[in-house]
Amino acid sequence: MPRAEAVLDALPAYLVRLGASVLPVSLAHALLAGSIQWEHREPPPRVRRSSVWCRQSRA
Repeated sequence: MPRAEAVLDALPAYLVRLGASVLPVSLAHALLAGSIQWEHREPPPRVRRSSVWCRQSRA
């Protein structure tokens, strides 16, 4: 991807303009999110849910 570097360089400023924050996703979160059997396949809700489950299991 020849333009990927330019996109990655602009990403932090773009996130600031959106008022967005970066969600720290561990390998455990990603693997759990991929294993969730839901009717919706969109990654963001699955990753958020897996992040909560991982935090709860450590508590």
